[in-house]
Amino acid sequence: MLEILGSIFERIQMLRSIEGVSGERVGVALQQHAKIFECFRKGLYPEAEQMLCQHIQESKKDIINRIKSRFQILYWTKT
Repeated sequence: MLEILGSIFERIQMLRSIEGVSGERVGVALQQHAKIFECFRKGLYPEAEQMLCQHIQESKKDIINRIKSRFQILYWTKT
């Protein structure tokens, strides 16, 4: 598990170094981290896993949306 988390953390750090983190997302992420930690502490592993997956998906969406908005000229739709 530590190896997997290390790999995920490295990817997150790389994306943060490119795009940074929005202030709003930081607050949400901290709350999510606290809830995930609390589930682990209580031995509620399935709940922790579900929350962690949701946290990762939301973080991924946030980064993708910010990159798309920053480089909007690279993304277009056919009309």
